[in-house]
Amino acid sequence: VTVGSALDHLEATYPALRGHLREGDEVGPHLAVVVNGELSRLRMHHPLTEQCEVYFVPAAHGGS
Repeated sequence: VTVGSALDHLEATYPALRGHLREGDEVGPHLAVVVNGELSRLRMHHPLTEQCEVYFVPAAHGGS
C-alpha cells in the first residue's frame, strides 16, 4: 500500500475529492504529503502500513 493507492481509495469513497488533491498521477504541487508527522519526499510512492497517518497540507513557499 502506498499514498497513491490510499488516495485512490479515498477518492473512490468520497468522489467530491477528485481533482482537489492530485494533478494527473501526482499529488498537486500546492500540497505537501506528511506521513506520521514527517514530510514525505516520496509523495505518492511512500509505502504505508495500517498504522500510518497521512496528511495532505498546503505546501509552504517562499521566505527570506
